[in-house]
Amino acid sequence: MAQKADQKCEVFVNHEPIPVRLSLVGIERNFPTLQQLETQTVRNILIVAAFVAATANIGWADEMLRLKLSMDEFGNCTVSVENTEEPLAKATEFKGDMVKSSRLPKSTIQKDQSGLVRLLHDFAEPDEFDVLFANVLGNSRNVRLDQRFKALTLTSTKGDDAIATYAYRFKPPFTVAYDRYPLADNTVLLSVISLGTPEDALYINLFSLDRSDDSSAKLGAFWIETKPNGQQNRTQLIDPFEFKLDKGVSKTFRLPLPNAKIKTPCFLSFKGRSSQHSVQEISGLLIEGQVTPLFGIGFDERRGVIFTKQIVKGSLAEKVGIQVGDVILSINGENPDDIQHASALLGKTVLGDTATLEIERAGKPSTISIKSE
Repeated sequence: MAQKADQKCEVFVNHEPIPVRLSLVGIERNFPTLQQLETQTVRNILIVAAFVAATANIGWADEMLRLKLSMDEFGNCTVSVENTEEPLAKATEFKGDMVKSSRLPKSTIQKDQSGLVRLLHDFAEPDEFDVLFANVLGNSRNVRLDQRFKALTLTSTKGDDAIATYAYRFKPPFTVAYDRYPLADNTVLLSVISLGTPEDALYINLFSLDRSDDSSAKLGAFWIETKPNGQQNRTQLIDPFEFKLDKGVSKTFRLPLPNAKIKTPCFLSFKGRSSQHSVQEISGLLIEGQVTPLFGIGFDERRGVIFTKQIVKGSLAEKVGIQVGDVILSINGENPDDIQHASALLGKTVLGDTATLEIERAGKPSTISIKSE
């Protein structure tokens, strides 16, 4: 592997040296609460797919490691891992019309007649980082879109994880799939799907057996419930078992939730973790479901009146002229009963549609439209 240096080093792939330059990624440790602006929930789910690739001998090949996670409206899940040379677009079968977005001009967006949307992001030619990833469940750190490697790179060391949270929400049923280069050794890549804030959590854990074994891994799943006093209870859902990476694996399980439809919007995060300095690379991301952007509106309520308490800088709401203090009379023709209802109404505006808000400012009513993109 690489020889450590302050700025320059050589990486050997199949005994061939490749010159590279190391760069320091800045770290911020403040935790904004943008997720509280547009979603309020009592029950929260955190799904973590911990992806450890002990595959240094595979080399810089066309074959990718693909993780795919699907969830229906009742919390029934299927997770699979496979080596593949197929393009990420083949991960799901989806028929829909193409949707253009000024915010995501380099992404492929499709929408079917039922309102389901599929977004396909190729990190070799990505859209802007600040559009794709937002400070939702914590500031992004140690992560960037690297044009040299044509990938989303997560740089982590022991005790210093890399994290990036996807800037679009989605509701079940949904599918999340991503491809990663199988080069990192002794690392963990966590794909986190959370309903609201991550208090109750499902962990799907895929990890290597030993540094000397580059062909096997283990898969397990467990549920962690966090009590108001901070105490955590753990329930094992899938006992860890070994499988061969070249054969792949697929497992089904159910979230330990009541038998009712999940209506809370989900957030996706990537977290990179390692016991040593390492870089992990994700080449592409596919999201399929009822997808909506973060509009950047923080609602509040006083004496039955719903109004905007916060407008996020650079958000869709700011761009169309919504201001702090605007009274919300209706959203898409419906009168919101409370903050949660206002968030739910706005969250129904899937990608490609337009949200219409009737507001009152300084005693004067007006109509503002926001394109969901």
